[in-house]
Amino acid sequence: MTICAAIATGPDSGVAWADSEHYVGERPVHHAPKLLVNPLIGAVAVGCGWAALLRAAEERFASAAVGIDDLAGSVAHALRRAAVQQGAALDRAGDNPSTAFAMLGFSARWHRTVVIVFASDTLFVPMRCRAFAAPQVHGWNTADAEDRHSVISVAQDQMAALRRDMPHASGRVTVATIAGGGVTAWPPFAAA
Repeated sequence: MTICAAIATGPDSGVAWADSEHYVGERPVHHAPKLLVNPLIGAVAVGCGWAALLRAAEERFASAAVGIDDLAGSVAHALRRAAVQQGAALDRAGDNPSTAFAMLGFSARWHRTVVIVFASDTLFVPMRCRAFAAPQVHGWNTADAEDRHSVISVAQDQMAALRRDMPHASGRVTVATIAGGGVTAWPPFAAA
């Protein structure tokens, strides 16, 4: 489980966040990067679900020197290939967690900041949207990159929802904003 979100808040701005805990069962076991920044393309990515699948998308995203429009096809391919390779492990686990990866950045094709989501339930077909969050809580899509309070409030609501299923969750949350092609990371904060 994780909390994460990516929201295009304006034509050239957006905000993304994710907690930093890796879980085995219902217990956090170590910290893991769930928010990635690619300064070469001025983009941010978040993911949730099966870590082995997400690693393929993360590697592709982190090493990219092309914009998110051109990157979408190769990320989708990497996720599908990892799903085929990990299929036996997923079957053995008896649990097939929903997996999603979202990229936030400026789209030259759409001439604005967008979110591109790749989800296991849609076979990782790239879907352009304004916002993505897991879990979705009341008001999640209204967080504003310019308003730290609104971002922190939504992240804390997400953590409260996560703690209903996983009472030991205590992740620190990392936030990054994009504006005018640049990325700014906030200092991590502990979700109350």
